[in-house]
Amino acid sequence: MLLTAGQSSIHNSGYIGGATGVREGGTNATLENAGIIHATGGMAAYLYATGSNRLIVDAGAQFTGGIVKAKASTGGNTIELTSGASAGTISNLGYQYLGFGTITIDADAAWTVAGSILNFSTVTVEGFNNHDRLDLQNLTFSAGDTVSFDDGTNLLTIKDGGGATLETITLDDSADGHTFKLVADTGNGTYVEESDFTPCYLKGTRIRTPRGDRAVEDLRIGDPIVTMGGAALPLKWIGRRSYRDWLAVGNEDAQPILFKAGSLADRVPARDLYVSPEHAMFVDGMLIPALHLVNGVSIVKMRDVEEIDYFHLEFDRHVVIFAENAAAESFVDDDSRMLFHNAEEYRRLYSNEPSRRAEFCAPRVEDGPALEALRRRLTARAARLRPDRKAAQPPARGYVDRATRTLVEGWASGERPVRLAILVNGAVVGETLADRRRADLKASGIGDCGFRFVLPRPLSPELAHRIEVRRESDWLPLHGGPVMLRPAPGGSAAITARKC
Repeated sequence: MLLTAGQSSIHNSGYIGGATGVREGGTNATLENAGIIHATGGMAAYLYATGSNRLIVDAGAQFTGGIVKAKASTGGNTIELTSGASAGTISNLGYQYLGFGTITIDADAAWTVAGSILNFSTVTVEGFNNHDRLDLQNLTFSAGDTVSFDDGTNLLTIKDGGGATLETITLDDSADGHTFKLVADTGNGTYVEESDFTPCYLKGTRIRTPRGDRAVEDLRIGDPIVTMGGAALPLKWIGRRSYRDWLAVGNEDAQPILFKAGSLADRVPARDLYVSPEHAMFVDGMLIPALHLVNGVSIVKMRDVEEIDYFHLEFDRHVVIFAENAAAESFVDDDSRMLFHNAEEYRRLYSNEPSRRAEFCAPRVEDGPALEALRRRLTARAARLRPDRKAAQPPARGYVDRATRTLVEGWASGERPVRLAILVNGAVVGETLADRRRADLKASGIGDCGFRFVLPRPLSPELAHRIEVRRESDWLPLHGGPVMLRPAPGGSAAITARKC
């Protein structure tokens, strides 16, 4: 397919073939591939527009038979990896994909980006989060290697056991305050992944002590805390971390989970309890991360908290303590201590302490029949809570699978067919019907209720955009939204997408 100078945007969801799969010119060209682009002449796609070129790749998309190349430009060329129902992989960075200076991973997307360490040093990676990983295929994994991130320079630095720098990779500001780890990949290389998010209590949470409940922020090292079984143990350390403004709002990993009073059992918790998403509650003999208990009514994922202050409580061993009368875990160090702003305090206090393996005091459960039975019980309990308590309005049945600058797609069920409104920054930009045939929905018994809406014109990469989908019959939003597409700091064309 050859595009003339006046054409600068193309979307492929099927098959394109030829000597060169796609040649695209014009100004600020955008190519989105959700299907297969195959070349017989050695170049699957060539983006040669003036200005900048943007390649949008959906999970499962394929470029076969040749390289994908963008012409050098003053505006910079970007690969955007979109969110979807499955994880994606982009391989041979620097070999098959040439001329791109920025890789942007959309919010809630899960991607493995593979290439050599040399080629990663020439790009900036944006939107990297705990769903994603970089595969440094020619860096042989060694347990002695380390990785660290500098918030000031935005450099991810990998060093060997002797302290020598092996490579640096540039990330964007969304990685500020996060820590990373190295893991052996499936070959001889090394994955770079974000460390697991650390479980914490929100400021104001009351913790049970032998002298009554005390706010978590008022506790001090050495204070006795009541543990499961009645024994009181002294606090070994208190970790602290905070998020403000854009680092808080829309940050799915930071926004707290709210357990409404009585959501777990009678007077459990005794008051509304806020914990971090990975903080495990102790229920039915299991440690269950809070995010796996959300039901949208009595246990709710917060969205727009602008000031978040978390505290973690550490003892000589992993224990269960009581927060607002609810049993929940203490902190256990699984190589995530550097997430806390006062991590240096721990090193100073316990400089001679030998490292030890993280051990949990009870089984940690994130799926399976026991969890599903508990979720059903808590959902039934939610319906019996006092009617005067405010409950979050659950979104309409449906989901926004993906939202980019060019299209929005997902599914919605209810009346047949479901009429949907597409909103950008609060304004309706179009309407669509959820009546598309999708094999995955048919197999699940939901029916033919997919939707795909192509925006009237591509959204500007220089501006922030809030995309949401609402059911016209009752104006309820679908799950999975709204989606916030944010411009990079400084107003450049690079974009980081986050759920809002």
